[in-house]
Amino acid sequence: VGAATGKGPSSVAGRLRRHGSIKKRKHWHIDYLLSGKACVWGSVWAECEKSFECRLAKALWDHPAFEPGPPGFGATDCTRGCGTHLYQHRLETDIESIFAKLQAIFNDLGVAGRLLKL
Repeated sequence: VGAATGKGPSSVAGRLRRHGSIKKRKHWHIDYLLSGKACVWGSVWAECEKSFECRLAKALWDHPAFEPGPPGFGATDCTRGCGTHLYQHRLETDIESIFAKLQAIFNDLGVAGRLLKL
């Protein structure tokens, strides 16, 4: 779970380019995760006026299909006390089902989740 509220490299497109690239300086927690065996299959994102990164993290924490990752992962700068901003789907590996659940969570939070498959 992350926010991309800026322009250029910190925009949604800029963040997705960065996360999808192989060669980059490791700066964010996700950079270290993606330098191993993990890969990006796609992204579910939304445009909204306020950052809802922590609201989304809480919704995933409360959802029975998602398991929280390591404490503090992606949340070291969080001021709302989120335990983590990394989640794993517990039940299935079918990417379409996972994306559908994520889009439903976004909708429950009042924003239109968009899917980008890579």
